[in-house]
Amino acid sequence: MRHWLYLTGLTVTGLAIMYLSISSQQSRAADVETLIMPGEVVTSHADLEAECSNCHKAFQRSEQTNLCQDCHEDIQADVRSKSGFHGLSGDVSGAECAACHTDHKGRGADIVELVEDEFDHDLTDFALLFKHNDAECADCHVPDEKYRDAAADCIGCHKEDDDHGGELGEACGDCHNEESWQDVTFDHSQTDYPLVGKHELVACKDCHIDNVFEGIVDDCFSCHAEDDSHNGLSGEDCGNCHSPSAWDDTSFDHQRDTDFALDGGHAELACGECHSEEPFSDELDAGCVSCHEEDDDHDGHFGPDCGNCHAAVEWESGTFDHDLNTEYTLKGAHR
Repeated sequence: MRHWLYLTGLTVTGLAIMYLSISSQQSRAADVETLIMPGEVVTSHADLEAECSNCHKAFQRSEQTNLCQDCHEDIQADVRSKSGFHGLSGDVSGAECAACHTDHKGRGADIVELVEDEFDHDLTDFALLFKHNDAECADCHVPDEKYRDAAADCIGCHKEDDDHGGELGEACGDCHNEESWQDVTFDHSQTDYPLVGKHELVACKDCHIDNVFEGIVDDCFSCHAEDDSHNGLSGEDCGNCHSPSAWDDTSFDHQRDTDFALDGGHAELACGECHSEEPFSDELDAGCVSCHEEDDDHDGHFGPDCGNCHAAVEWESGTFDHDLNTEYTLKGAHR
């Protein structure tokens, strides 16, 4: 029994010595790696510097790019999806990260080495077109932030240019374009109120007061109450007579829109000679005698149908023909 315990003790002791020896060798190897390190890494990598294995695999130089991308996942995603600079640039495709970004140059080193004036922005997900091509890099890229983090949506840069106060949402490109911010391409015909005639010339703010775009009333009277020479007596449906082509170009046709065509002398009458101050509320009798009772020299003996003898051209110009309209032809002195 004592012999077995003795041997076991030796085995455990041997394993402990071996473990300490290996650990010591690994520690010495790490110390050696640190000693042969060509220089300090950049500030952003400083927390990785103590362990070379964070970025390097001994005798496996080809693994270094994989280790880089394990940390820089956004770059890895660009490469795999062929988007962004690292996914679109032919110079980057298949290249090792260290070919462009050499570390160990000291804490303050610039390992990106981007030359802004020579950079081709077409090799990004945001090509510079028209006015954007005239912008300075600093206009969009904030100092001390990654270039890739710059806003790619319109509102990200143009919030101060939004005269609508955010009422129209953030999709500026629905109306504005890169050629000129002031060149608006909004198509009002795509709304429930197409602009026709003079309405096409109206400024947006004339109808959308205080940048209000929702719940705008679209009846004529809401905008044209001040133009109503009828003082509201003809109702509020201005479209019965007026059209968007010109307010003074009334489209009301008495012959088409009523059962009483205005012919002859009737066409020269003012509305008020037949209608009250509320013409669309009138229920007029279209019979001649309803208007011409005072002109009836016959005192009603010939009935109410004045049109049997009188014409709309002129009241005094009678159409009665004794020879045709009676059984007694007027001859000689009788005529």
